[in-house]
Amino acid sequence: MERNINAHVICFTEGPYKSTHHRFMAFGGINPDGSGYFGDKNLKWAVEIDLVKFFRALGSKLGPGKKLKGLPVEYGERRRSIGPNETSFIDSSSLSWDEILSAVFTKKTVFGGEQEYRIMLYNDDGSLLHGGDPFIKITSAALRNSLLGFHKLSSTPEAIDQ
Repeated sequence: MERNINAHVICFTEGPYKSTHHRFMAFGGINPDGSGYFGDKNLKWAVEIDLVKFFRALGSKLGPGKKLKGLPVEYGERRRSIGPNETSFIDSSSLSWDEILSAVFTKKTVFGGEQEYRIMLYNDDGSLLHGGDPFIKITSAALRNSLLGFHKLSSTPEAIDQ
């Protein structure tokens, strides 16, 4: 029996906030491997966080039987092709833990300039959460204290950022 399973992933850019990287993410540019990156003009705001504090705050609010795994994204080919909806859902019924990690923490080289870090929520037994499982709603001072700043990107590639 096949099941579509949501990997429950939160994505970040590694390192301190840089307006040049924010601009690259929004308007595109050239990746480290020389390929082109199109960008996403909807990325108008960035939230800068202390990842260690954020990870601790998030981990302290998980329900029983839930864990977090955080890793930098690797850029290249996944160990196994997952399917047409591989960015949101994967069928874990026939995947090893290594294949699940590869699916969640590997992206094509065309995205290499993103410098992405991901945190995945999963069950104690190593299984991923079912697509229907509720998302976590967290409100805590610890989470707020992990926020370092908010950054607004101008609407055009040439403008000065705030």
